[in-house]
Amino acid sequence: MPNFWKLIPQEIFEKFGELPVLKTYGKGEIVFSEQDEFTGFYVVATGKFKVYNLNENGKEAILKISGEEEAIAAPLFFSGMKQYPASLEAIENGSLYFFEIRRFREFMKNNPGFSPIFASITMQNVHYLKEKVSSLMLHNLRERMLEYLKQNGAERKFIHFPIPKNQLALLLDATPESISRCLKSLEEEKIIEISGEQIKIP
Repeated sequence: MPNFWKLIPQEIFEKFGELPVLKTYGKGEIVFSEQDEFTGFYVVATGKFKVYNLNENGKEAILKISGEEEAIAAPLFFSGMKQYPASLEAIENGSLYFFEIRRFREFMKNNPGFSPIFASITMQNVHYLKEKVSSLMLHNLRERMLEYLKQNGAERKFIHFPIPKNQLALLLDATPESISRCLKSLEEEKIIEISGEQIKIP
């Protein structure tokens, strides 16, 4: 996802910057829960946050891990939905810019030229979720793991996993044990290099 703020036209940047309220969250704190009233969208300022669903048995399915400058729940602005379709939780201490829906609608009304720009931001969110569903349906764990590593820059340099292994397992629809086995297999086949807690695709 591109830097959210870089997409804002310079001529309205100052006014736009007056819209959000900065809110801080501790690790494990819930920002909103599935079926809560939709009151606005968020942009990550610091830290990492997970978007997830729980099934009727309480099993968690992570839809996305969002980091700095990424928008969360922005597509709901155009959808007409009254409730959040998923939950949002801080997976480390962090902060979010909150854009309250009524103030944002008024801003859009007064700045109609921003509408197509914001629409493109929301479409990137929709595209990501579509790609994730396709990946889970069509790719095995090895392929999903390699794609995740590539998305996080492992083809360019050694990286740390940006999230704990148990969270990664939920994101890739696997178990922590299968994640470990997958990484070991990829290392033995020299598809990845592991140095301590860092990983690289050579």
